[in-house]
Amino acid sequence: SFTIKDGFYVAEIPRKHISARELLEKELANCSLGKHISKSVKEGFEILEGEQVLELKEDGFRSFLNGWL
Repeated sequence: SFTIKDGFYVAEIPRKHISARELLEKELANCSLGKHISKSVKEGFEILEGEQVLELKEDGFRSFLNGWL
């Protein structure tokens, strides 16, 4: 539906997934990620959020993440 809010048109469109976590949980296994990554995803994965990421102890992965910040 369309409405006008503060002089702007606003469209309310329901999203298929309301969070990144939900999207990853439901769709990651269906993505084309390459043979090795797809195999690992099908074997299972864990999604870390917020403080959980800070608790990682693997130096290589922490360095990798630091490159994205």
